[in-house]
Amino acid sequence: MQLPSENERANRLAVLLTPGFICGLGLLLLNDFFLKPAFHSWLTGKLSDFAGLFIFPLFITAFFPRIKRPVYLATAVLFLLWKSAYVRPLIGWWNYHIPLPVGRVEDLTDAVALLALPLSYLYESRAPGKRGWRPAACSICILSVFAFTATSYSSVEQGYHNVYNFPISQAQLVDRIEYLGKVRLSSEGILPSTVVARRKESARTAPRAYEIKFQSGAASIESAMVEVSESKGLGKIRLMTIKGRGRSQAEKWRLAFEQEFIEPLKHDVESASPKIDHIILIDVEPQ
Repeated sequence: MQLPSENERANRLAVLLTPGFICGLGLLLLNDFFLKPAFHSWLTGKLSDFAGLFIFPLFITAFFPRIKRPVYLATAVLFLLWKSAYVRPLIGWWNYHIPLPVGRVEDLTDAVALLALPLSYLYESRAPGKRGWRPAACSICILSVFAFTATSYSSVEQGYHNVYNFPISQAQLVDRIEYLGKVRLSSEGILPSTVVARRKESARTAPRAYEIKFQSGAASIESAMVEVSESKGLGKIRLMTIKGRGRSQAEKWRLAFEQEFIEPLKHDVESASPKIDHIILIDVEPQ
């Protein structure tokens, strides 16, 4: 088996220096670090998907050109899995046990971004190649890895100590929370259904933590962590943290959280909130 020469390896990485790849990488970084925090909307949510799906297979194919088609096929499959509910148990387990929490928006409408893959495939076939520029290609490689991972780890967390009291029991408060959004155990899909049911039921009487995930563009925040408990027969919610993109905006985030989550709980309305994506019951046995 003949190993590729250094010039051949340099030519493979040349696609990373083409205008299409650099523009896609620049758009991904610009959107994640400026456009999303400044204009949080469905459009900025989709831009990252389009840019990422255009440049990611180009990046992988630059190192493994002989498996170009499998790379593009695997990219499509993994993207659909990432946006679906199937990886929810894995992400829940990771975020509970690993000190580097992963964030994502579970939204299969993002599949429209798969249209970027055939464009990327054609671009790779026709991209002009340039020899040399090895230091520049290495720099682009490092920046690309950062861009691919930044979306999942670029959230900013703000701590709070706000307490909200309700003239109802904890069990009734949990019922209202379940009306607002589908409550899922963080390890649901891994544990037996009987254990899941038991742990969900325990949240009606013992203090438990919930993570509220908001729809993309529905609020200026991504998620909030709260503790639900009861004192003297009355339910209460303690706001612990809020995550958002860009620099912390503590007051703005708190007001958005109260509007989208606390205010609806004050009314006995048995309907889901369009602003809440889902709610995660943190999988920890009560003390």
